[in-house]
This record gives sequence, C-alpha cells and structure tokens, in this order.
Amino acid sequence: KIQIQSSLNKAATISRKFYSVKENDRFSSDFGVFDRKLMSDEEMKAAFPNFDYYNKTDDLEENLKKATLIHEDLLSIENEALLFQNAQKVLKPGRYIVELKSTEDSLAVYRQSFIVINEKSGKAPAKEMLLTYIDNEQVKPGETVAFVFGSAAEKAQVTVNVKHGNDTRLSKTFTLNNECNYLKYNVKEEDRGGLTFEAIIVRHNTCRIEKKTVNVSFDNYRLDLKLSAERDASLLPGNTEQWSV
Repeated sequence: KIQIQSSLNKAATISRKFYSVKENDRFSSDFGVFDRKLMSDEEMKAAFPNFDYYNKTDDLEENLKKATLIHEDLLSIENEALLFQNAQKVLKPGRYIVELKSTEDSLAVYRQSFIVINEKSGKAPAKEMLLTYIDNEQVKPGETVAFVFGSAAEKAQVTVNVKHGNDTRLSKTFTLNNECNYLKYNVKEEDRGGLTFEAIIVRHNTCRIEKKTVNVSFDNYRLDLKLSAERDASLLPGNTEQWSV
C-alpha cells in the first residue's frame, strides 16, 4: 500500500513510474563495494562464469540507468492506496523498480525494487540463485499456505522445510531447472504459535537460505472474565463485602 502523511487537508498527487530491469546473464554476488577494478569484466567472466561480482541487483540508482520505463501515471491519494492498482496488466514475471514522487515536493521520492513471480508460468522470473514468496502470513488451523520458491540455476536441488519451533513438520527436496515451484501446506491445530518455511539451495559452490514466517495465532484461547459484587446499602466500615469472579 501507499500511505500518505500530509498536514494539508487535501488529496496528494503522486507520480508513479514502473521500470523493467534488464536481467544479467550471471548471478549477482554481493561482496561489498569495490573502489577499483583489478580485472576487466571479460577477465572476471572468464574466471567466474556463473557470478558477476561487479553488478549489484540491489543498487537502485545504477539499475535505474539501465531500466526501461513501462508504465507512468498520476495517483490522487487522500490517505492510502494500493501500489499496483491499474498496473497489473503491464507487470509480467520479472524484475522491476517502482518510483513514487510527490508533484508538490521534489524531495519526496521513494524507489523500491521488486520481483513479480508467477509460480504457474514455470520459468524463474529473475536471475536469482534462490527466491521465495509466501501467499499468506496470517492463517488459522484448517487453512492452506502456499510457499513459492524458484531458482534460475539449472539442475538445482532445493530442500524445503516446514518448521514449528525446533520440530520439522515437513521436509521435501525439489529439482529445479530455471523455474519456480510451490508447496502447499495444510495448517493444523498443533501448528498454533507460528510456522517457518525454509528453502535451502547449494549450487555452484554457493549456499543460499531463505525463510518466511507465518503466524498461526491462539485465537482459540478466549478469556471470559466476569466480576460482580453484591452491594449492601447497610454496609458499615469494617464489615465484609462479597465479590465473585
């Protein structure tokens, strides 16, 4: 959601832009910011064919220079609005940057990168070693949680664990070939307190772990408390009074 805080008693006009980010042909690996390049891009690619240590997928300013504007509009917002309203049709599976800018204050700018996943499309939407998504973070016993996971690597073994505290409710290994998959889990009564969905991948001498938590509340514990007292109009100081809980 987009939330607006303004001292003006009127709707705010926000410029909204969506940019499509071109994917790299190698996995991005974050080893910090380098102050210089001792090897050229060609030498790095020959030495490390699977990873790009110079290109950072979380560098918004740098990625914005290479991105393509695919959607632009103005939103009139009083308090809050949905970020993706009227923009779903242009957002296919892939990596994007959204930019929100106030038309009244040039310093009020917000940018955020995100990935659109469609587990039914099969193909991984971005060049990521591991990506995950949970469809519901607040559930009750009897409901179903869908845990989506994917990898752009070929012949990738992904182990998915569903945990309740230190207890493993479910563990299953999947083979992915530049694709997404999903696991559905039926929440049980004994899962109250919360679940952790964990995906683990080891590929190209790299280990990645992604975790998503789901809250399963104790809404079955309801405290029904009543407090009453019998008032006696003739009660004097030092006398006892009867209360019941």
